Amino acid sequence: MPITKISLNNFRCFKNLELSLSPGINFFFGSNGSGKTSILESVFIFSSGKSFKSSNLTSLINYDNDKFTLKGFDNKKGYIVEIEKSKNKTISISLNNNKTNTNKLVKEFPCTPIHNNTFSFADASPDFRRKLVDRSIFIAEDNFSKVWFSFYRSLRQRNFLLKKGKALRFNKENLNYINKKKDELNKKNSELKNKFKEIAKLINNKTFVFTRESKENGDLYGSIKPKEITNLVKEQTKAEVSPSQIILKNELNKIGVYKVDINFHSEVKANISVKIDKIQAK
Repeated sequence: MPITKISLNNFRCFKNLELSLSPGINFFFGSNGSGKTSILESVFIFSSGKSFKSSNLTSLINYDNDKFTLKGFDNKKGYIVEIEKSKNKTISISLNNNKTNTNKLVKEFPCTPIHNNTFSFADASPDFRRKLVDRSIFIAEDNFSKVWFSFYRSLRQRNFLLKKGKALRFNKENLNYINKKKDELNKKNSELKNKFKEIAKLINNKTFVFTRESKENGDLYGSIKPKEITNLVKEQTKAEVSPSQIILKNELNKIGVYKVDINFHSEVKANISVKIDKIQAK
């Protein structure tokens, strides 16, 4: 056992308890309710930050107290682990006076509880069997935690999408539905792309001229906006272009000629020139 000494304060039936542990097998005996299981429970908390008996850690606080504290010592590594749980606060875990998380605890103080359900592993619930196997591999394999967290993150996302109707379960009926929708979207995309190609032919490489008042150095009193460009394009060519499709590399705020990209579609683009002339004084 990595932990060689434990100290329990206001934990379960113990007000104060200090106990030295053997590096090998430790055997506890006593009458019912004397705290044998509570000692094992505290050791498991040192390894996981959780109880194998209750999901509510507040219930582990000794009666008429506001918090419990656990302290464990590993004389071989020189580690000190401290765990504190208050009634109105989340659990606090520190390793050698530095805040840490449960993943670090599992690696430094590996522990797997064996109880009556463990002996009936084959008959236990799937959730119990899965947790026991996951925890054992988590302790034994360094790379397992990364894979495990990625899997459960994906699982939560998948369940969320199913719940919100943003995803479908895989079966033949849904596969046919998806393929039908995909064909419809492909057809719509093809029609849209052809439409944009026709518009691009009308305006590609053309020059559109604005006349504006300017200062002596050529600076405009303002700038040409995408909406003004699309209005001029429509006026001169009848082509429908959205302001959001206009890509301005620079602000059009000086007298001169500017290259402007128009992004109709991921596969359809056009290039135009915008010329800004100075209004000549009469």
